[in-house]
Amino acid sequence: MNGVLKGKLLENDTLVQQAANNTKEQFANSPDLSLAIVFAIMDALDAHGHEQPGAELAEDPGGAEGHPVGAGAVI
Repeated sequence: MNGVLKGKLLENDTLVQQAANNTKEQFANSPDLSLAIVFAIMDALDAHGHEQPGAELAEDPGGAEGHPVGAGAVI
């Protein structure tokens, strides 16, 4: 699954740009990275047919496009 997660993260243009322009420490502390990791894990679980813990939260109309975390939320 690590290859899937890496691929999902590499699809994120914001992360690619941050990785190129920031130090490792700055990149590791990016809220964009944290959120992208969460979404990549959720997408990977969906792709492999696993039910996500708390999947019922995705039914909440306040959620972001199938993700239980609202758009722009910081985790």
